Amino acid sequence: MDYLQYTVMKVQASNMCKVYGPHFSPYTMLCAFKRGTGTCAGDSGGPVATRVKNGRFVQLGIVSYGAGHDCTSLPKVFTRVDVLTPWIRQQTKNERLHTELSSDAAGDSGGALFIEVDKGRYVQVGITSFGSGNKTYCKNHATVFTHVGAFMPWIKRNIGKHKLYHDLTEQEFTGAEEFSKKKKKKKKKKKKKKKREEEEERRRRRRRTKKKKKKKKKKEEEEEEEEEEEEEEEEEEEEEERRRRRRRRRRRRRRRRRRRRRRRRRR
Repeated sequence: MDYLQYTVMKVQASNMCKVYGPHFSPYTMLCAFKRGTGTCAGDSGGPVATRVKNGRFVQLGIVSYGAGHDCTSLPKVFTRVDVLTPWIRQQTKNERLHTELSSDAAGDSGGALFIEVDKGRYVQVGITSFGSGNKTYCKNHATVFTHVGAFMPWIKRNIGKHKLYHDLTEQEFTGAEEFSKKKKKKKKKKKKKKKREEEEERRRRRRRTKKKKKKKKKKEEEEEEEEEEEEEEEEEEEEEERRRRRRRRRRRRRRRRRRRRRRRRRR
């Protein structure tokens, strides 16, 4: 029986994989999707490649995880190879496999090797590395796998083990570490920026309230001054009016005196 050995998917924008929450890191992961097809359980560790101009294939990523129960209608996550290239070169000492591989037998490299520890529970012990490139010798010759246990410290440090609670199923997956130092620094910067903005806003509010209070106080002082001036003017007017009355009274008295004197003279 023939089995599907590969599928064609399109690399999507990182926003599409936001359904996986904080577990998805755009710095170390790729998001790919094509409706009706996709990677599924058991494909983790497999290669993701793209064809370049001269017909050669270049590996972009490694199958990481997706939704456990849905293999075709949700986007898939792949670990970016370019992020791990320095480490790969360091571990392999920049050596290449010189065995000429046949297209009929090759293609399993990167696949996972599992053993059953409990009933229905499997643990990954290796990753397919290389073997005979000839299809007729694949079944009769030994295959080499990379020992996962030897790289566990590095995997835990750089990739991490998480649990995905996206849907009703609980799926353990290995993905690139989303809580990287860059992300933490970015979060800290955002928090600091937010605090600065809040502090600046508080200062602005204080300044506004101070300005308003000053304006209000100034206005009250001006009103008080105006009232005082008005009162002074009124007092002056009253005083002036009193003086006028006094003058009138004096005049009247003088007139009376004159009249009396005239009368006396006539007599």
